Amino acid sequence: MKIVGFGIVSVIGLALDFGVFTSVVLLGGPPFLSNLVSACCGVVFVFFVALHAVFEDDGRYVWGKLAIYLTYQVLSISLFSAAIAWVSASSGIFPPFAKLMTTPFSFYTNFLFMGSLTERRLRLY
Repeated sequence: MKIVGFGIVSVIGLALDFGVFTSVVLLGGPPFLSNLVSACCGVVFVFFVALHAVFEDDGRYVWGKLAIYLTYQVLSISLFSAAIAWVSASSGIFPPFAKLMTTPFSFYTNFLFMGSLTERRLRLY
């Protein structure tokens, strides 16, 4: 199942993302901006590793696919950044914990999008 491979790559990307996010928050950065910065680091890593290690990509149009993926991620990251900020502000939860709460949803939507972008089909698992 490709979702397992994507999960392994994503956990590494998430560790990078989460480390940068927590560092920026601890340095005084607001949750929304902190997540934008950290998520960009994570998604670029996941794209390049998953492109070749998980999905059956033909190797063509890599830069075009990256542009499409980054456009998708701008929308996705903005949505999840707003969700993290809202959860944190409305409940008083420390922002890194609010980020962990949204992670399963962002992971699965990223898997669906990456699979459809690289393999041109919607793969549910």
